[in-house]
Amino acid sequence: MRLESANASRWRGHPGHYEAWHLSVVDPATPASAWIRYSFHVPEGDSPDGRVAELWLAGHLPDGQPYARRQTYGIDELHTGAGGFPVLLAGSTLETARAHGSMAEAGWDLTWQPGGEPIAYPAAAKLGRAQLVTAQPALRVSGSLTVGERQIEVVGWPGHQAHAWGARHADSWARAHCAAFAEAGDHVDVVTRRSRTAVGLSPGVTTASLRAGGASHRSGGAALGLVAEVEYSPGSYVFAVRGPRTRIEGEVHVPPEQLLGVTYRDPDGDRVYCYHSERADVTACLLRRRRRRWQDVAEVSAVGCCSYEYATRTPVPGIEMVL
Repeated sequence: MRLESANASRWRGHPGHYEAWHLSVVDPATPASAWIRYSFHVPEGDSPDGRVAELWLAGHLPDGQPYARRQTYGIDELHTGAGGFPVLLAGSTLETARAHGSMAEAGWDLTWQPGGEPIAYPAAAKLGRAQLVTAQPALRVSGSLTVGERQIEVVGWPGHQAHAWGARHADSWARAHCAAFAEAGDHVDVVTRRSRTAVGLSPGVTTASLRAGGASHRSGGAALGLVAEVEYSPGSYVFAVRGPRTRIEGEVHVPPEQLLGVTYRDPDGDRVYCYHSERADVTACLLRRRRRRWQDVAEVSAVGCCSYEYATRTPVPGIEMVL
């Protein structure tokens, strides 16, 4: 999949649609992080009421204090290019190599060199109505963030950019992504999703992508992703995902106090409660099957630099919803 296709808007003016472009960055040296979200929401039905666009900025300051900002606009203030980018919303922009914007006493001006091949998960999407592409999986981002009176310099922070859309969010999911490894371009991206179907909640489908040592590997999918060994909760994600001759295993852990609670809305009015952090720990390894045995081929790990998101239809007690 080309980058232009990965970020192209899938909305054609029809009711019952949501779409969001995300940019996440994290400072390996301090607790600072930022999650920027450009999105819009179109309810079911023909009424123009409820058609809105939003900007989100959330994360942690260098001293570890959380912050969260949101501004809502009319959908007529949102414009996208033919290939998705630029996304233009009330003077804020998201482009292939730059994000610039301001709202609610906060702002950002960030640049990067586009990096990595887009990661799409079409097999998992077939079981539901939610789709996700990690369009730029391995970025080094520089520029500045402003939160209130605090200005934060961003110098070579690892990050990634993603695009999500659909008619209804999955009913439960876990997703982890990290590009904060020693070798530029290395990254791990894992997602497990369960969606409502005509006969009930689907089994979890897991797909994993790992790039290490200059080589990319994929595991899971429509068949093997159904039999992956996975456990996930607000504070942890443990996975073992098979491919035809490879296996990607790993663990993600994050303290509950590092999670920011946000609410996603479905076009039909339902809600999803999402718990997000850029400060998780991750370890992932690639195993290859040789002579009936699984042998370690590569391993990556990072402390406090992994993006993790846990979502459910039921709020998690004890974690504040900030947006």
